[in-house]
Amino acid sequence: MTGRAPYVPISCSLYDVLEAAAVRGTPLVLVLADGDGRREVHGRVSDLSSRDGAEFLVVKADGSGERSEIRLDALLEIVDAAERKVYRSDRC
Repeated sequence: MTGRAPYVPISCSLYDVLEAAAVRGTPLVLVLADGDGRREVHGRVSDLSSRDGAEFLVVKADGSGERSEIRLDALLEIVDAAERKVYRSDRC
């Protein structure tokens, strides 16, 4: 089999956090599963979308302004940098 693993939806509450952050322009630290490890992306959500049975966000990196697309089921944690709140993935 080629391609990515089947998409596993994130919880509605975690999606709500992303929507609110996008509307408010909240700076976030996104902690992602990356192969056998983890990586962090610092930035602001500029878009949320779905296609081909999966959901994605586009994040604009702080500093460089570089845009990255992230599949939502790669999220392990969302850290609200302004409020210092941590939201963890709680799969359904």
